[in-house]
Amino acid sequence: MEWDEKWMRFYVDSRLDAVLELTKLGSGHGFWEKGGFPQTAQNGSSQVVVTNPYANSSPNAPFDQPFYLTISLAVGGTSGWFPDYIGEKPWFDGSLTAMRDFAKAQDTWSQTWSDDRSFRM
Repeated sequence: MEWDEKWMRFYVDSRLDAVLELTKLGSGHGFWEKGGFPQTAQNGSSQVVVTNPYANSSPNAPFDQPFYLTISLAVGGTSGWFPDYIGEKPWFDGSLTAMRDFAKAQDTWSQTWSDDRSFRM
């Protein structure tokens, strides 16, 4: 990962394999605008305005200060990233036993994983 006040670039294995490059949109537009966040969002039963928490910061906020980068590989999450009833997800976000539901469905999903898979740092 490399960055300065105008761009960020992420690599896999070497600098020859750039997989993501983020640049500012222009004068006065930072990474928040690049995210394309909606103007409002549902919070429970209420519609709330989504405001830029970095409005009074530099354009490269929040990356204008020290930060930690977390790299994770996870399955069975209940964050809503993979919606219920779409595809063949073997658990439901509201389930109190989502991890167990995922494990019990191994005969279904393990067939989709290739033999040459790996996750190395």
